[in-house]
Amino acid sequence: MKINPFEHNYFLGYVSQVSPQSVKIHFPSSVLLNRFIFSGEEFNGGLIGSFVAIEGESSGFLGKILELDLPERERLELNEKAFQGKDFHPLAKVDIMLSFDYFNPFDIRKGLDCYPNIGAKVFVCSSNFIQNYFKRFGVKHEEVPYIKIGTLTSNKSTEVSVSQQALLSRHCAIVGTTGGGKSWTVSKLVQSLKENKNKVILIDPTGEYHTFDGDLTQTAILSLNSYLSYRKLTVEDLFFLLKPAGKVQQPKLMEAIRSLKMIEIDTEDALSEYKKEQYLEKKKKTKRNLQAFYYRNISKIENGFLEFNIKKLVDQLREECIYDSLYNDSNTFGDRNDNDISNCVSLISRTNNLLNTSLFNNIFGFDKIEDNDNELINIIERFLASDKNILRQTC
Repeated sequence: MKINPFEHNYFLGYVSQVSPQSVKIHFPSSVLLNRFIFSGEEFNGGLIGSFVAIEGESSGFLGKILELDLPERERLELNEKAFQGKDFHPLAKVDIMLSFDYFNPFDIRKGLDCYPNIGAKVFVCSSNFIQNYFKRFGVKHEEVPYIKIGTLTSNKSTEVSVSQQALLSRHCAIVGTTGGGKSWTVSKLVQSLKENKNKVILIDPTGEYHTFDGDLTQTAILSLNSYLSYRKLTVEDLFFLLKPAGKVQQPKLMEAIRSLKMIEIDTEDALSEYKKEQYLEKKKKTKRNLQAFYYRNISKIENGFLEFNIKKLVDQLREECIYDSLYNDSNTFGDRNDNDISNCVSLISRTNNLLNTSLFNNIFGFDKIEDNDNELINIIERFLASDKNILRQTC
């Protein structure tokens, strides 16, 4: 489909400044910012979010208006009378999104290997031009299903469709502020994938999509109590969740993890003198046996995973708050250290909150000793073999 992106009826202005990140456009007249209708289509020439095409020597450029401004001299002349009878010369900052072949506009190039020149003409993009660009984004062959995402902010009548191949062939993340429409976008994607006869696995830890679509004939709920076992998380993951302070809290948390992992692998009860209700009590105990056990099993203890009973982490953190040695005896753990306890109060509180928050418990199964890898694999295999479109996994 041949479309001329540089139609003179869509003219806006000229490039007046070029930088690696953006260009500035000079509008010869503020009239060009006004709403107008051409060939039955309504245009808003200078709205924030409007797409523009920039005419280069050997390449065209697609950009988006980010800012509108007036030259300083004209800003100083602003008043009600000036607005009614004087023509202004606005400036716009435009983010350059991509470049395309001058003679084949839909031949999109990766990256920017050139930039517009000063004085290059700028045109507002028609909805047909934008629609075709989005449809061709990431497409490797023509016969692909499309997902209707929404409409342009600059033109509500312009519906945007993106190829399913471009969105989901590798990785896709949906990010945004609270209330920005992330949940709605996910629902739209799931709905479109279902319409395109694809299978969807929806992990829903908060139950946000429990009423999605209401079409239970196409929805398979194969389990309501599955979870991602915390034992598959890494030590770095736990540090991220608990955010221990550097000087005291981080070493104490690391020691608590090591102690609980030693209990986990002590199948022959070699640490019986230290064990107390599934955690280690070190206060005033000799170091030798504990250290010897650690070095014999260091590869298992330092494997980076949370393979221990995490419900005992709060108790173990308290037990780690002791002096390094007992008086002048370097071979014996010291007594309780109230300063360490005081420094670790916030960490202990965060740990307790994490382990007792139902949302995190449902996701990571903190109160379950075993992991559930086999159950999740069986659920997915049964879903893929079924005639359902959506697997809604509610934790």
